Amino acid sequence: MSDNTSDKIYIAQIDTLYHQTLIVLIVNIVNSSLVALLLVSYMGQTLWLIFLALTFLLTALRMIG
Repeated sequence: MSDNTSDKIYIAQIDTLYHQTLIVLIVNIVNSSLVALLLVSYMGQTLWLIFLALTFLLTALRMIG
């Protein structure tokens, strides 16, 4: 493979990664919310709500970055 082809493949991979970032972050929030809410209702511990808040914070930081 030539360097030009390798560069094009690398650029396409990076482009795909950035285009899928939003959906990955949304799925992360949805999954974390479902897990936390289920465990809060089942176990009654507020630590799961802290987990959810930290997950939201981390996701927001990843969106900014």
